[in-house]
Amino acid sequence: MKVLVTGGSGFLGQRLVQELLQAEHVVVVLHRGRRPNMMARGVAYMRADVTDVASLRILQQQHSDIDVLVHLAALVPRLKEEDTALGMAETNLMGTVNLMEVLGARLDRIVYASTAEVYGLPTSAKLIDEMTLPAPPSNYGASKLAGELFCRVYGEKANLPVAILRF
Repeated sequence: MKVLVTGGSGFLGQRLVQELLQAEHVVVVLHRGRRPNMMARGVAYMRADVTDVASLRILQQQHSDIDVLVHLAALVPRLKEEDTALGMAETNLMGTVNLMEVLGARLDRIVYASTAEVYGLPTSAKLIDEMTLPAPPSNYGASKLAGELFCRVYGEKANLPVAILRF
């Protein structure tokens, strides 16, 4: 199976890439910026940004046989001031939509990395479960929740399995 991992040079991405390689999958890592420090042998690295449709089309042309998209890439604010609506929507929502529009028709499945921040701040000692309603307190949480919804709708329309993970 050929797997595209966006955000594959990040903390989770690097570990996922290693697991995929051990399971003998072919891996393509999409990264933004300079080349990742830790480059795994046998992985195709492509520099592109999920907000840049033209670079995603080049990726699709060069790797037209991708089976699975694991979308880990996201703009995560480190400071409260970085949690801007435009920045979060452009990268986390529109980047997700761009990936589905450019690559989705050829995929067998999508795995989308969301966040527990879609639930907001806990108001009681009750644990978060499948029945807990989303209430994001930030632009980041809202953008990831919106990305989830677009993935679900895309998956339903394309009859494509979508798994959403709320880390």
